[in-house]
Amino acid sequence: MAHRDDQTLVEKAQAGDREAFRQLFERYHRRIYNCAAYMLGSADDAADATQEAFVKAWGGLRRLRDPQALEGWLYRIARNAVHDLARRRRASREARSGEDAEVALQLAANEDRGEAATAGLERWELAQTVRVAIQSLPEIHREAVVMYHLEGMAVKEIAVVLEVPEGTVLSRLARAREALKRKLGPYVSPGPTGDKP
Repeated sequence: MAHRDDQTLVEKAQAGDREAFRQLFERYHRRIYNCAAYMLGSADDAADATQEAFVKAWGGLRRLRDPQALEGWLYRIARNAVHDLARRRRASREARSGEDAEVALQLAANEDRGEAATAGLERWELAQTVRVAIQSLPEIHREAVVMYHLEGMAVKEIAVVLEVPEGTVLSRLARAREALKRKLGPYVSPGPTGDKP
């Protein structure tokens, strides 16, 4: 979902206007970060990948021929940054659950909140279960799920970012949904089929 004035900001940034690029960063960094976080499963790694992506974007912005293609272009750069970071850290990656465990303990230990603490803990547990299920998907399926369901991108946009036909995106989404239904079992409630892929 490109913004109307992306073209103007891109053109200014291509001419060296750092303020215009900062505005583009402010507009897109949260979405890029969220996508990276789901792909990598770590807030620290996602921040690193997001920073790397925007540094590369600034360095390569002059080569972007179609300013209207900015969003897809940024996602492709971020995708590459995620892959690079994952490769670099794969061998030495440690489980980064300490932060999550601390939050859960704080919620569970706070007796003053009573039902609110229990409800908060249940929401946290569900979010963790979904995150783990998404993380366990093969990378090609995880990318499609994150972009479509979490970032709200259209199938056509995802196809451009992933550089695959739209039918391939639809197939990946269908396979990912089936895998998630199996993994999430009791958390999945049947819903309307609708016309969504």
